Amino acid sequence: MHDFREKTPVLRASPKEVKNHGEYKQELKADYYSKCGYCNDADHWTGGWRFYQLDHFVPQKYLNKISKTEYSNLVYSCFFCNNSKRAKWPSKDETVPNDGSTGFVHPGTKAYESHFKRDLNGNIIAKTELGKYMVLAMKLNLKRHGLIWNLERLEIVIDELEHEFNSKADHISAELSHKINKLLFQYRKYSKLLRAEADA
Repeated sequence: MHDFREKTPVLRASPKEVKNHGEYKQELKADYYSKCGYCNDADHWTGGWRFYQLDHFVPQKYLNKISKTEYSNLVYSCFFCNNSKRAKWPSKDETVPNDGSTGFVHPGTKAYESHFKRDLNGNIIAKTELGKYMVLAMKLNLKRHGLIWNLERLEIVIDELEHEFNSKADHISAELSHKINKLLFQYRKYSKLLRAEADA
């Protein structure tokens, strides 16, 4: 099994004041490391920041004391997670995110990732009852999340090999050539599966 994500988002404490919550998109993109707060997919796999959305963690229909532009209530989110979560909020009370088994945990916290793990293929698996609720509510079990996780990991290794390749450009060993070919074929496999998933 693998950890759900490598880094916990760090939300800035005092962002500039805005009239429309959408004006916070670049700040939230940075705070969430250009990844969806909910599934941790990097934004470049679905068109970049222009196609990412800002989710109200506590849905707007339940806001009473929390402002619609409250920075800490906004989450940098992919279309898939935002569209699945929508206005789901079982408690119907802005001060009660969950009851321990149903509801949500803010993805901008360390506590969020304690509810999930990744299987050997990178798929998101629930570790807790509350995690099970969130997996189903936000469709975190979509195949695309595991495929993107694999592609991201392959890119890290490809970057390392590219550096090694460039430093030994005058003499490429058979071993290095084999590693590069193997990784490229793996990368190609996952990218084909991701495209097929998008067309399904």
